[in-house]
Amino acid sequence: GGEGRAAELVVLAVLGALWGFAYGAIMNISFWPYATGPAAQYWAPGTSPADTLRRYLAFYVLTSLAWDAFGAFGNVLLIVLFGAPVLRALRRFRDRMGFAYQPDGALET
Repeated sequence: GGEGRAAELVVLAVLGALWGFAYGAIMNISFWPYATGPAAQYWAPGTSPADTLRRYLAFYVLTSLAWDAFGAFGNVLLIVLFGAPVLRALRRFRDRMGFAYQPDGALET
């Protein structure tokens, strides 16, 4: 029913927000080891995994969190505005193009 579809959009919006932040964090990893600056924010050889994570989180919060928040908000906004019609189109496509394989008879042993 309608409440199931609304819950589906809420779940998609939450996932869109999470992926907005996750995408930014993943993209930062591509250049973070090569960046320079305060030692508390950047990667250094020989640091422990816990210290590396702490440094990365400090770097992320100071350089990317606000930017990624805009991306996450944009994802949520687009899902709220266009999610229902896109899901309807995908379901219609699935219903029209779907098929089920049914073999001719059972296997004989």
